[in-house]
Amino acid sequence: MTREPLQQSGQIGRRFPVIALPLAVVLTCLVVLLPGWLGGNDLLTRLHPDFPRITPGAAISLMMVALAQVLALRSEAQLSDRAARLLRQAGTILAALPGCYAALRLGFWLGVGTPVFLGEVDLHDTTPPDTMALSTTLCLLLVAGCAALRCMPGGWSDRVLRRRSRAAATLGLLICLIGLSNVLLGGNGFGTGVLFATMGPANGLCLVALLTAHMHFKPLEGWTALILARSSDSRRARRLVAAAIALPVMLGLYLRSHPVVSPNGSEFLLGLMTVLLAALGVTVALLIASARNRSAQRAGAQERGIRDMLDALDAAVFAFDPSGRLLRVNAAARNLTAHVDTPQAWLDQAAFYHLELRDDPLPAEDRPFARLIRGDNAGEMTLGYLDPLQDERILHFTSRRAGSPAQWVLSVVDETDRWKLQSQTDRTERLDAITQMSGGIAHEMANILGVVRLSADTGLIAAQDTPLVRYFDAIQTACDRGAELTQRILELSGKPGGGGQAFDVARVVREAAAFVRRTTHSSISMQVTTPDAPLTADCDPRELENVVISLLVNAQNALADTKRREGHILLSVVARDNEIVVTVDDDGPGMTPEVLARAEEPFFTTRQKQGGTGLGLTMVTNFARRNHGHFKLTSSPGQGTTARISFAASSTETIEDPADPLPEAEVAQAPKAGALAGLKLLLIEDDPLFGEILAESLRHLGADLAHVTDGRAAASRLMDGTHLDALITDIVLPGGVNGFDLARMGRRSQPDLPVIYISGYAGSHPDDADHPPGIHLRKPMKVDELTRSILRLCRRPG
Repeated sequence: MTREPLQQSGQIGRRFPVIALPLAVVLTCLVVLLPGWLGGNDLLTRLHPDFPRITPGAAISLMMVALAQVLALRSEAQLSDRAARLLRQAGTILAALPGCYAALRLGFWLGVGTPVFLGEVDLHDTTPPDTMALSTTLCLLLVAGCAALRCMPGGWSDRVLRRRSRAAATLGLLICLIGLSNVLLGGNGFGTGVLFATMGPANGLCLVALLTAHMHFKPLEGWTALILARSSDSRRARRLVAAAIALPVMLGLYLRSHPVVSPNGSEFLLGLMTVLLAALGVTVALLIASARNRSAQRAGAQERGIRDMLDALDAAVFAFDPSGRLLRVNAAARNLTAHVDTPQAWLDQAAFYHLELRDDPLPAEDRPFARLIRGDNAGEMTLGYLDPLQDERILHFTSRRAGSPAQWVLSVVDETDRWKLQSQTDRTERLDAITQMSGGIAHEMANILGVVRLSADTGLIAAQDTPLVRYFDAIQTACDRGAELTQRILELSGKPGGGGQAFDVARVVREAAAFVRRTTHSSISMQVTTPDAPLTADCDPRELENVVISLLVNAQNALADTKRREGHILLSVVARDNEIVVTVDDDGPGMTPEVLARAEEPFFTTRQKQGGTGLGLTMVTNFARRNHGHFKLTSSPGQGTTARISFAASSTETIEDPADPLPEAEVAQAPKAGALAGLKLLLIEDDPLFGEILAESLRHLGADLAHVTDGRAAASRLMDGTHLDALITDIVLPGGVNGFDLARMGRRSQPDLPVIYISGYAGSHPDDADHPPGIHLRKPMKVDELTRSILRLCRRPG
């Protein structure tokens, strides 16, 4: 196990005093011991002829304390736990030895007496004595204790012990500065007081270096943290402390040179006064700086609280001063503008647009920020915006004045999901309304087409072997196409039937392709490849048709957006193992990897401006999953797109054919004149025009027909006992009676009454589950189709 590195980014400058000062002390002590004492160089041991020597004991003790500090610092480096423990133990021993030495000297001084009292030092002698001063002994004891505490594994982690060690170091610094002040003010290096007698400047400087290094050990606390930290308040505190020290020193130097000061013993008192004034000034400066620091901390805490509250908001918040300068943004704003250089650049450069005019970017003067700095009360605006992935975002801007002095606050809420949900809800409601209306629409369209078709059929019967035949044929063909298109729209808007019956997939695919081809631009070619043999499946054919149409429309839109002169779509169906695979290929622009990754996400679309919903591929994926298959989309820019969907094939080859079971030869025959002669029929049709044309057509074929337009009138006819050969009735009728009710009434009086139901509605009727049997014909029916049905029920040859 290893420890984290000591020097990380930004730590080297802060750790420099901790490293450099102890090493300087070690180097100084080595110079004093080796060239000085061992080499007999008196200048190196005194530094000045008037200064006391640095005794070997003092030099060795100072060097051991400095080495202990270096080992304590080294133990925090990237070392194993064992190596760090050994370094701390060695540092503790190195710090303890000089501490014991200083304690023994202090005990000797207190028990036996000071050299001054013993006559070892003559205060009036000009020769500097070579003994360790009491102040030096006290400071050595303090710094050794601090170094030992720093090396102890649990000592430095104890906050109380840590604070006490820093207090001891502060006391040691004060003692050393008092002793050194005598030298600064022109003394001979040692004061006249007992505490500072024989204290040399070299000892004092080494002690100051070691105590200062100790104050730099992390974590910084108290006044050291206030002065040594890298904040604006700390810089201000350092300037105040420098002024508090410089002014007393300048005053002391002035008084030292002033003639009123007595030269006898005045240096020590003057130095003491200077240090005490400096200490008082430093204390006042630190109190001022501490008060300002606490105020700044409270302001910072309030600022952090405001920032945290703003960051917790989902809305992006931009705060400006009255001149329009951006003051702050929250996390949501930073995330919203992460793709540009600055939030201000996003406000200035983003291409916003009105949702109603998606093709026209918002003019520069109408942008939210421009209106804000212009002084307009922008209030609320909802604008569109394309993100870097070209996905449309719906942004709601709100601007308000807040605070004192007044500031502008611009909030931006991303309402894309809500708008998409609302848009999809609106579309769903419209689709439901269309679905509900489709029956009525089909009924009305069937009546209209039925009138045209019946008129053409009747005219064709009457115009045999005349030039008018080809015109009636054209009318019939147009009606058939209209009926097919109406039926297709009804099937697309209806609900899935759930499948269950096998059908030919190839036929459904071909019909879907034919439906899309009618709306495809002539510049786009579509090739459909299906096998000759039937491919059966049990899924819902209407769902499959919707899936194929959706894939073809996507390919068609991709080609249309390129505005190329031509494009190609290939639709193919193949059988593979136990599944059927439908593939749609196009040679359009393709998709980028970012768009391809999100293509199947619900509501994701690149055609928002063209009304895209983003649900087409989601429907395709869901269809594949429900039918035990897979959907895969492959694409690359400039290489087109391939959509491949697979689903389970049916285990049976029997196909339910919804087509008319009549032989083709019989279908092609036109009804003969008088084919219905002698048949008594009752027609109930509420549409007057359709009923009138149908009645006239049947009468033209010889039928004895009565026509009524509502259910009550038909019920009266059925209850009068008149014999009927067939009943022809619409299902939905006015008057509270429907076609099924009329069929039941007719069967009560005439149990074998043939019934033909005609209707233009899609799907089944609510009463369809229990109705008298009969033939169902969908409007618009053909005259020959209706004639054959009547003849079949009446058991007459056609």
